Amino acid sequence: KKRGKGEGSIYQRNDGRWCAQIFDPTTQRRRYLYGATRAEVNDKLEVATSKRRQGVPLGDGRLRLGAFLESWLSARESKVKPRTIESYRYLVRSHIAHECDDDCKAGCEQKRDAMGRIQLVRLSPNDVDQFLSRKLAAGLSPRTVGYLLALLRHALRTAVKEGLVGRN
Repeated sequence: KKRGKGEGSIYQRNDGRWCAQIFDPTTQRRRYLYGATRAEVNDKLEVATSKRRQGVPLGDGRLRLGAFLESWLSARESKVKPRTIESYRYLVRSHIAHECDDDCKAGCEQKRDAMGRIQLVRLSPNDVDQFLSRKLAAGLSPRTVGYLLALLRHALRTAVKEGLVGRN
């Protein structure tokens, strides 16, 4: 049975793996899905096709929360006051996407709590809830935790508008 235009295609590669192609309208590019068997690739293609029909971006899953927040902050610089951007950068770098540097002590607890390495498309409400709970338990004030939540909410709203995630 032949597929219609834009429905995707399945073929076997020279290395023996199976590959499916589907057009992603949000990025205007072809997406490639791989698997060991034709049935596995066909299942992945069906999931991708249903996501596309629902308007959910297919997303490659490579973009991490920390990288997205840094690019979001760069885009926000011209829209908000410098002191606000400075505050946002502090919250992102110190709490959300903390990367240890020379100033950090050995066994830094913040690195364990950081969410910057989570893939943006895999971020779940449960991840955010656990992150906020850990921050409260670590002694951060409820006001600061509220700021963290507001910043994440605002950034993820932008991610939804840009088609990087399906929902906030």
